Amino acid sequence: LLDIKTQVNTEEKRNTVITDLDRLNGKKDVEKIEYKSRQASTEIIHVENPESALITFRGYIFTVNKQLVITNQRLNIAIEETIKNNESLIGAISKIENSGIQEINVNGTVYSADVIVKNGNLVLDGTTEVDGATLSDNTYEFGNEETDCATSSTDMAKNMVILKVNGDLTIKSDVILTACKNVNGYGGPKGLFIYCTGTLTNNGTISMTARGAYAEGQDVFLWKNTDGSYESVPKEGGARGERCNSYGKNDGQDGLEIATRATGGGGSGYYRGSYDAYSGAGSSGTSYSGGSGGGAGYSNSMGDRWGDNAGENGGSGGSVMKKGSSVSYSKLGGGAGNPAGTSSGSNPGTNGTGGLLIIVCDSLNNSGLINADGCLRWVS
Repeated sequence: LLDIKTQVNTEEKRNTVITDLDRLNGKKDVEKIEYKSRQASTEIIHVENPESALITFRGYIFTVNKQLVITNQRLNIAIEETIKNNESLIGAISKIENSGIQEINVNGTVYSADVIVKNGNLVLDGTTEVDGATLSDNTYEFGNEETDCATSSTDMAKNMVILKVNGDLTIKSDVILTACKNVNGYGGPKGLFIYCTGTLTNNGTISMTARGAYAEGQDVFLWKNTDGSYESVPKEGGARGERCNSYGKNDGQDGLEIATRATGGGGSGYYRGSYDAYSGAGSSGTSYSGGSGGGAGYSNSMGDRWGDNAGENGGSGGSVMKKGSSVSYSKLGGGAGNPAGTSSGSNPGTNGTGGLLIIVCDSLNNSGLINADGCLRWVS
């Protein structure tokens, strides 16, 4: 619009607002242009020389006068109704005002969330303490590991962590923004959702690496489109890598990656030897975690070591199990997971899977890192 205004102001004679705005036709994200007269300010009518125009652009309706100045803007009514009726997770979060544990119902799915609301600009500089987060070594971990994360193999993660900033959010260089995790290796919360009403400036790192949740997946309904479809994270991620027992040396099979924002599956374990044993299979991804990794396997004339399968729902990595009294192979390791798989060869996997990270902001200035990676298996 500013480009058009510059063009028409250099002309000897101004055109009407209709002919000026004809230059917007076909421009990306311009959904509709309508015109109204002064005499019928509440009714859109088509006249030869209207007083103003209504431009629908990226979900907003802008009122533009004859001088091509924006005099008003508002959300499209359809989007306002989506927010009002909690038909999206983004819409529901936009209305939250207070911190605390809250249940959010979207499209019949209930999300339990640990909400942290900050009013005003928030700067994470690595030295200033922030309520709702623990600070150590330039790393801010938002949430509460005791109430948000899994604590054992029978106690799954409970809450998504939502950081809502009513203002600008700035992450300084060498500073990490992440979520809490269980100290005993049982993973992180059911995702980290950063909602910033202003500009998010990241000069450090925003991460959910090794923060995947040990929890059953849910469809995460982010936004409802005008046609009734949803932008979402599916509860089921990529398929697992299957166990291996091919003769010789096999690095295992990768878990599968699929589109539509889904997490990846966990890979199977390394295998070496004959056909008498197996490595462990990985596990499929969920909306809250990438898949865990399977344990390694080995076979020779003295006995076998079988790799155990990884746990489902972002659970434990596969361990290495011994069969035969004399077999020994020190390079076998457990798979990554929540927690990692174990091995009698003192080669455990790494705790952690990739977690869910959602960022919504008015504008983003990113010169740092944004990641949500899984962990590698044990490597000799």
